[in-house]
Amino acid sequence: MDDQIELRLKQCTKLPSLPSVALQLVEAAGKPDLDPDEVISILAKDPALAAKVIRVANSPLYGQLSKTQNLNQAIIKLGLHSVITLSLSFSITHSLRSEGQPHLLQVWKRSLISSIVARLIGQRHNIPNKEDLFLAALLQDIGMLALDAMDDSYQQIVLEAKTHQDILRLERQTYKTDHTEVGHWLLQQWNFPDLLCNAIQFSDDLAITQETEEVSQFLSIIALSGRIADIWLHPSIRQASFTAMIANQKLVKLTDNEFQEVIDYVTSQMESFGQLFNIQLFSSKQAEQIQETASEVLAIRNLTLLREIRKEREKVDILEEQNRYLEDQVKRDPLTGLYNRRYLEHIMAIEFSEAEANEWPLSLIFMDLDNFKDINDRYGHPTGDEVLKKVSRYMERQLRRSDVVARYGGEEFVILLPNTRQDDTERLALRLKDGIKQLSCISEHGDAIHVSTSVGVACHSSKHPFAGANALIAAADKMLYEAKNSGRDLIRVYQRPEPL
Repeated sequence: MDDQIELRLKQCTKLPSLPSVALQLVEAAGKPDLDPDEVISILAKDPALAAKVIRVANSPLYGQLSKTQNLNQAIIKLGLHSVITLSLSFSITHSLRSEGQPHLLQVWKRSLISSIVARLIGQRHNIPNKEDLFLAALLQDIGMLALDAMDDSYQQIVLEAKTHQDILRLERQTYKTDHTEVGHWLLQQWNFPDLLCNAIQFSDDLAITQETEEVSQFLSIIALSGRIADIWLHPSIRQASFTAMIANQKLVKLTDNEFQEVIDYVTSQMESFGQLFNIQLFSSKQAEQIQETASEVLAIRNLTLLREIRKEREKVDILEEQNRYLEDQVKRDPLTGLYNRRYLEHIMAIEFSEAEANEWPLSLIFMDLDNFKDINDRYGHPTGDEVLKKVSRYMERQLRRSDVVARYGGEEFVILLPNTRQDDTERLALRLKDGIKQLSCISEHGDAIHVSTSVGVACHSSKHPFAGANALIAAADKMLYEAKNSGRDLIRVYQRPEPL
């Protein structure tokens, strides 16, 4: 994790903290000679929590015929370790969940569904301490709470992202880390066992390899649980089902019957688990609709589907390789802080492929500051550098998180706009051109410096496609020079020649 992010987390006064009962339970769990009476004494301080433990002992989760009346009986039925872990689950969820954070409701839904999935898989595979799986799955996204507390603008990432993978991508782009690393750090601060800390760290990893098979299996179940939970939360149930199947093949290798059993069980237990944790998940009708779609995807899996899954796996492998490549490269221009030309060319190739595959538009704005050489010659390069930085900061404020703005070279800038139509792009280009013209930079002699821009625009779409990313940028570049040759401070838009 980046040192600056860790420093910000340590200095954050709103960082999630464990309640008193949970702290005592964590401390007690680490003792080699734990006394059941000590656990009962701790839980007795929170009667509502104790009641929930007794309630879950009587739930379908354990399927016992004899009714549990008190904590002593719960410990006998569930085991001491299970009672501690379940108590921690309830205590942490109740303490950290805030009604004032509606943008994080999906986080809790994903966490709870993941915990149901993880425990069921652990039960079917005879994993010891199944409640550790339950708790680890429940906490796998807790780093999102820490990032939300650290940065007020974090909720924009959550609201803008359509999927959990979008959240991870935007986190890495914004903070050079993600909530899995932050969650791992947070649980270490709370003195949680290494197994649980590592489960959070590797919850997005599809290539888990650990020293022992037992640990690898534990971590793999947690990673799979989140992918399966996404079936209920992803805007495309079909796509999420495919993704979960691919993850299963890499991680746990459930049979088709076992996979179907997980889907059916989660659907049947959705309402009762939501009541236990005071979270409204989905209505019975919604859950059944999701179940039917996921089951249909599983049922029709044939040779065509297998080829599709292999393609999806290859795509995931390629994306993972690309992400590793990006992490190793210097992506930012040192003067302006914008992305550099190397990163732009790389991301353009990816976005162009995505635009073609999904048949959505991809637009490009190519900008050049007019007569910038005159500013350097008259006021000096330090003043020119300040102009470049001020223009860069202005452009960043006007763009969405999904947009990419890069310093292409000298005083040239390129803005890449995924899923943006030509008319919207033209309006943005005009707003940027007029806004930059209004900026004022004061020289060391007190002179107010203003600068205009020439702009070229080109848009790729299914109706008016370009051959590739290079052709798109060449078209925008051509329009830029047409704007400069026509008198500067102008916008020129590439128009596809009409067919004869």
